[in-house]
Amino acid sequence: MLTLYGVYRSRATRPIWLLTELGLPFRHVPVIQSYRLPDPTAADAPFNTASAEFLAINPMGQIPALVDGDLVPTESLGMSLHLAKTKGGDLGARDEAEDALMLQWTLFALSGIETPALAILYAYAQGRADTPEGKAEIAASCVALQ
Repeated sequence: MLTLYGVYRSRATRPIWLLTELGLPFRHVPVIQSYRLPDPTAADAPFNTASAEFLAINPMGQIPALVDGDLVPTESLGMSLHLAKTKGGDLGARDEAEDALMLQWTLFALSGIETPALAILYAYAQGRADTPEGKAEIAASCVALQ
């Protein structure tokens, strides 16, 4: 069975969403980012990205991580492409041309959309959206998305 390590409030949402869309059974193991904890090395600390057990899965100490047999991809878009290609059915590419388009749009989303979209998200999440600075940041991010 596939095992996905990560939490919803992270880029683990990408493969969680895809696994759910595909209807694939998987085990979800919550792993908290160590920077969110006062002392991630404390004896009573929850399972986190600095835990020795997790570092054995992903030595980079980052989430998400997917265990698919002997393969352990640790980058959310990479694992999502792997899942789409190997288990995706109609969500996967049907031929090399569709595979090229999947890669193109994935890389475009990562390099062209994610940074300004996250700036907009953080302006709202941090309560700055209605300030003059926040409005200016959102406007500049919207221009960058065009």
